[in-house]
Amino acid sequence: MKAKHIVIRVILLVLISLLSLALTAVTVRDNVIAAQFDKLMQAIYRISADHGMYVEDVIVEGNRRTSYEDLVQALNLSENESILWIDIAKLQNRIEQLTWVRKCVVKREFFPNNILVNIEERQVKAIWQYEGRYYPVDAEGNVIEVEEYEPDAPILLLTGDGAPHHLAELLKVLATDEELANRVVRQTEIIQKRQAGIRLIQP
Repeated sequence: MKAKHIVIRVILLVLISLLSLALTAVTVRDNVIAAQFDKLMQAIYRISADHGMYVEDVIVEGNRRTSYEDLVQALNLSENESILWIDIAKLQNRIEQLTWVRKCVVKREFFPNNILVNIEERQVKAIWQYEGRYYPVDAEGNVIEVEEYEPDAPILLLTGDGAPHHLAELLKVLATDEELANRVVRQTEIIQKRQAGIRLIQP
């Protein structure tokens, strides 16, 4: 990267930061001034992208079950989009709407200009049998709406209306009652031998 281009990028970055602070200082009553500032900022963002301040790469970590296609759709970034124009909070919120995402952290990185996405996915702690279907449930009792799910290991089976809402409490009991937890493990081994396909624990 040429030194001249780096200097231009730094100047643009400082200028945009100062203008952003000025825009924040504008009160609600100054709608006309705020609108003019917004137009000015948009123009500066376009110029910054033309001078190399665009998103070069998106680096994602932690997505084991979240698909690449779903992430691309949630990110919704256009080619050569200004890295300064992106609303990080909105981007983060869109990603957190994805089925398997429990929470995520999105950050900007400059030189190189990357968007960093760190995802924490939901951890399945039980299967809920409801109306002839099996739904994965996370540790907080949230039902994960997916078409298909096959557990990697034996797992708790929940039945009945509203059963997922009591999962967190049940997990606390199992964590503190060693005898009960051991009984659950033994029952798991029995069901593994008897069942084909999805392996379930029946309490």
